[in-house]
Amino acid sequence: MGWERSTHGDGKSQETDVYPPDAALIGLVRAGDLEAFDSLYRRHAAVALRRAYYLSRT
Repeated sequence: MGWERSTHGDGKSQETDVYPPDAALIGLVRAGDLEAFDSLYRRHAAVALRRAYYLSRT
């Protein structure tokens, strides 16, 4: 996903999210930003399809 490791002056590494959160992307999609829609789709498509497949089998 969108995680990257960064090292601070104390030598400890910390994970930071380099992509905007879903709430920010949703706001952009509502404003008509197609790139934000693409980001949301790519971020959640695989999980949504797996869940739909699971629910359709039961």
